[in-house]
Amino acid sequence: MVVRIREEQLEALREAARLDFERECIALVLERWRDVHAGWSAETIAAEVRELLAIAPSWGYTGERERYRLVNAAALLGLGFHRRGEGHWALQLLRDERLPVDTRIGAVIERVRRGEKTR
Repeated sequence: MVVRIREEQLEALREAARLDFERECIALVLERWRDVHAGWSAETIAAEVRELLAIAPSWGYTGERERYRLVNAAALLGLGFHRRGEGHWALQLLRDERLPVDTRIGAVIERVRRGEKTR
């Protein structure tokens, strides 16, 4: 028996997978980083995560693992960090495509841990 999947069906499957991943990223922030985003509504958090996922490929984050790690780092910094002046240092580092993704994210997390946010 040959199974044929039409292009419309493939697109529906891709969209379902995209939405599942988006929900997983939103849940990460709501569950793990709620204290960082105290006072934020779930809808605001979801909108910020969706925006970050939409721009992630332009920063060189293409795979799900990479984008999940980016959402995690962004939540540590506070969602929307890329629009705030004090987040400029992190934005520059996270967008530096000369470095591997894991190096970029690791450097941001390490600097936050050491309190070296602005260097």
